[in-house]
Amino acid sequence: MSVIAPATPRPSAPTARLLVCSGSPALLTEMIANADDTAFELDVAADQATALKRLAERPFEICLVDVTWEDAAVAELCTGIQNRSGATQVVRLSATAEASATAGPWTVDAVPLDTPPALFGKLLLAAAQKARLQAENRSLKRQLQSRVLNEIAGQSETTVALRESVRYAADADGHVLIQGEAGSGTQQVARLVHLASRRATRPFIVLDCRVHSAESLECELLGEASADNFDPTEVGAPGRLATCAGGSLLLKNVELLPVAIQKKLAGILSRQSYTCQATGKQRPVDVRVMAATHADLAVLAQEGKFSATLYELLSGCTLHVSSLRERSADIGILAENILNHLAVVEGKPVKRLSVEGLNVLRTHDWPGNLRELENVIERACSLHDEGLLTAEMLQPWIARPVSEQAESSALSLREMERKLIETTFARCQGNREHTARLLKIGIRTLSGKLREYGYPPRGGPGSNRRLTRAA
Repeated sequence: MSVIAPATPRPSAPTARLLVCSGSPALLTEMIANADDTAFELDVAADQATALKRLAERPFEICLVDVTWEDAAVAELCTGIQNRSGATQVVRLSATAEASATAGPWTVDAVPLDTPPALFGKLLLAAAQKARLQAENRSLKRQLQSRVLNEIAGQSETTVALRESVRYAADADGHVLIQGEAGSGTQQVARLVHLASRRATRPFIVLDCRVHSAESLECELLGEASADNFDPTEVGAPGRLATCAGGSLLLKNVELLPVAIQKKLAGILSRQSYTCQATGKQRPVDVRVMAATHADLAVLAQEGKFSATLYELLSGCTLHVSSLRERSADIGILAENILNHLAVVEGKPVKRLSVEGLNVLRTHDWPGNLRELENVIERACSLHDEGLLTAEMLQPWIARPVSEQAESSALSLREMERKLIETTFARCQGNREHTARLLKIGIRTLSGKLREYGYPPRGGPGSNRRLTRAA
């Protein structure tokens, strides 16, 4: 007695949404129906315009394209999918197996018409799975970018525009030029572009051109030897282009990079490699260069003070970081973030700003931008343990106009410094190391100041108390 094996049940729910792109879809739908163990939710589009309209209305995992479609039509369809940031996979039917191998670089898969039903079904399921994985990866990337971009605090128009620019720069993966005044946060913006990009898991290295000579800058970029004979496998100390391979290199104050090195760097970035003369080998360069500057590089390039080629490479994606006075509406949010950060660092309750204190911050011109705001709040918090920062607590640390500063004596500045040091020293209960860290000065500088104020030498009896001097 023969036993007939039961047929494998088809899935009760569709496994994927499939768009049949064909003027006469009967053959394609028959092939799908005959595919084993597959069930698809089908829709039909007779031409590219209809297909793109369907894709805009709802997501599809697969576009199954008729063999009669021309290469240009398939390319237009793929471009439309890419522009919509979709994960839809394009599967193109071909007349023969040979044709499928040369169907074009834009197709995800090319399948001969005579493909067995079981194999055809597996190919469609694989394409649907790939579409889901790509969609999930893009969703996770958007979530990561949202968390990263939230670090750009504020709701002003310029801040919202900056967040969108950072998102665009992170996705583009080209070299980036970041322009902004000193203290405006250009380095933070560069770091966020890196963290929101595909290079986030690779190194992010900062090289400040202001603190290096011409010779040391070339050594920092290319290693201990010059660019012509640098070989990271043979030289002991590789340069930054080698150590941040796959990551991002931020050149701060890039306008101070010597023109000769600018031209050399532009050539390396254009070729994405350089030749090692010692071995004759090509060394690849996979680094995203971000340049931060307070200068107008376009003007410098016109004047011949900056490499026009390097400027062209960097300025393809340019981000402008607004000064703090241009986004005064964000000052309240920025101040709140700084206070939250200080509370975490010091392990203390979060301080708040009084209405008058916030008004003082909002009416100041902030020539030092975000860095100046951070310094003012940090200094005010170091002097006062109260939970509310008032205008009187903040005012002494806010820089006054030059005309007013000229009227004040140098003695008042020394007294202000002394008050800050002594108050912080008392808060730290005489712990000089902790005091120096809070004040961001060296321990020797702190000890010298304390001796000047009448405190005994470090480690001596009563070294945490000021001596009373005879009149």
